[in-house]
Parts: sequence; C-alpha cells; structure tokens
Amino acid sequence: MVAKEFYYFGRNAVPLPPALLPIIHQTQGHKSDASVPYLTRFEYWIRQHKIGKHGDPDMQIDWEALRAGGSCTPCAKERFDDPVC
Repeated sequence: MVAKEFYYFGRNAVPLPPALLPIIHQTQGHKSDASVPYLTRFEYWIRQHKIGKHGDPDMQIDWEALRAGGSCTPCAKERFDDPVC
C-alpha cells in the first residue's frame, strides 16, 4: 500500500526544533522506543508542514558525468545497481 500522507524534505530539510533533537540517532544500537516520549510533539510539529514532497534528494547521482568517466562514491555503489559503478 502506498502512503496517503507523507513528508519528504530532501535538500529542503527543515531543522527540528531543539525540543525534538533527542529523537535523532546517528549510531547503531539505540532503543526503538526511545523516541516514544516525543511522539506527540513530533506529530504536532510535522503537521505544521504541507503534506508531500518539499525538495529533491540531497544526494543525487550525476549519471551523465559517470558515463563520461566519473566514478561512484562507495555509498552510491551500494545503493544503485548500475554497471557504470
């Protein structure tokens, strides 16, 4: 099923308010329920934004440059199955 309600900011990301910064986890091993206390505040905050796509992906691959002799980053190699990489 495709979501009817989503928020995608891409390179137009909106900073979280300071009160919601604890929900950001940048490492492995965090507890999946650690953000539960912030759920109501996050839902209120996100609903202040228009539903849908707000920007293009932050990391886009320049396929033409790759075909002209460029190279993929290690991250791109893992995410894209393209013979150029």
